[in-house]
Amino acid sequence: MHLNAVQCALSGRYIQKSEITELLRVEKGFVSLEQAQENGEQLDATEGIPDSVYGNDLPDDAKEELDRAFAKLSKLDLYILVKDFGILDEEIRRMEMCDFVITPLFKKFMAEDESIRSKSDPLKTAYNKKSKVMRVLAELNGRISMDDVEGCLTLYIQKLWEQVKTE
Repeated sequence: MHLNAVQCALSGRYIQKSEITELLRVEKGFVSLEQAQENGEQLDATEGIPDSVYGNDLPDDAKEELDRAFAKLSKLDLYILVKDFGILDEEIRRMEMCDFVITPLFKKFMAEDESIRSKSDPLKTAYNKKSKVMRVLAELNGRISMDDVEGCLTLYIQKLWEQVKTE
């Protein structure tokens, strides 16, 4: 066995110590997935292996509840959520809300959001939207088992975000 690699029991291939370290940094929130990928890190070591092996499969009933809950959210709501979940790069995740509301994506999504009555105070809008997002997430408690979504929710939200970004 290599000193700088570990053999993966599932695929039989060696995984470099640097890959494991980078994945742990992502998992602990020291670096976002986007930032790691921008730095040229290969983070797709699980490609081709079904999600069920890693416990990333959501039960159908939990996925349906999540789909219903997240259908209530606008692009702006989701943008605020991915900021709070650390799915965006580290710079945006650490931004104060007053700086976040002047980002180009925030302005774009705010302009598109028809649910906002007054667009004169983006900071107030952002805090109201954040409260809405937290309310939607809180409503999930009791309708789905948190054990079912533990470890899967971030991946689910990340997939939603990827869809929104490409629209």
